[in-house]
Amino acid sequence: MITWPGLTAVLLGLVTGLAVIAKLLLDTAIKEGVKAQFDRQLESHKAALDLQKQQALKDFGLFADKKHQVNTAVYSAIRSAYRSVNKLVLGWLQVVKTEVFTATELDEFLSSLGANNLPKT
Repeated sequence: MITWPGLTAVLLGLVTGLAVIAKLLLDTAIKEGVKAQFDRQLESHKAALDLQKQQALKDFGLFADKKHQVNTAVYSAIRSAYRSVNKLVLGWLQVVKTEVFTATELDEFLSSLGANNLPKT
């Protein structure tokens, strides 16, 4: 025979069991939801970092190309200046008999050496 206290105990046991199961299911659902949201945010952050990396590589490529152009221009300017200085130095080191030059020829000679801007005494 079923008694009320026995039935109450059985029902209380079932309700307790169902509550435990519901709590486990709710905890699992919450954990999975948080994990899924974290994974979405992580993937979004990875994508943003990849775009930043690609932009940085592009910028570095542009920088390297510009650096190469500038280095080429600087090297050409230095080489040209070196040639001019060498020409001047070698021109001044040559023995030239200036007494055979007229004033105009001397000016032309100095001009050809790039020394025509020297102050006249």
